[in-house]
Amino acid sequence: RILCPCYADYRRVELARHSGRTETLQKHGLEHVERFIFTAARLVAVKGLDLMIRAFRARRLDQRGYHYLIAGTGPLEAELKALAGPLLNKNIHLLGFQQPTDNLALMAHADLFVLPSTFEPHGIVIQEATAAGTPVLASNICGAAHDLVRPGKSGWLFASNDQRDLERRLDEITRDPTVLRGMRNATRAVFDDWFGRFNPVNVVHDL
Repeated sequence: RILCPCYADYRRVELARHSGRTETLQKHGLEHVERFIFTAARLVAVKGLDLMIRAFRARRLDQRGYHYLIAGTGPLEAELKALAGPLLNKNIHLLGFQQPTDNLALMAHADLFVLPSTFEPHGIVIQEATAAGTPVLASNICGAAHDLVRPGKSGWLFASNDQRDLERRLDEITRDPTVLRGMRNATRAVFDDWFGRFNPVNVVHDL
């Protein structure tokens, strides 16, 4: 038996890709949502969720029809809800703890997955998102992003802890909703190429 902490359950990801979008959102009372950005992370300072909420509000992404869904629990829940202000439960939704299958379904149907961390040696959620075909916007300190985020093809990077740079990226990304939809096949192709070369299970077996 081999313990590999950077290996996701890709069978679950594949099932999530083929789950129903409407049914996934209905579980959270959000079946009316047409476009959404998703983050799955603990509600702690190093995940940079405060930065993302501020950027979402500053660029008025709600006026472009976007919702921001956050799955996770942690000590900053009350603070993040306060930061959401009048958009809380309208266009910014803190969903609390979600089972892995529900997280992956949300990830698979999101228009964009965001990991705005200020400290993230790896970030397995980036592997899961790209495996689901969902483009990723990640801070440039996220280890996995340097393997899987190809600017303009499978996602984008922004400077960690730089709200202005994050806002600029979000503004560019959300200007035309068809861009994200058109990136899904390319995002999955980037993952498949990476996985084919660096699948840790295969690498171990080849030793």
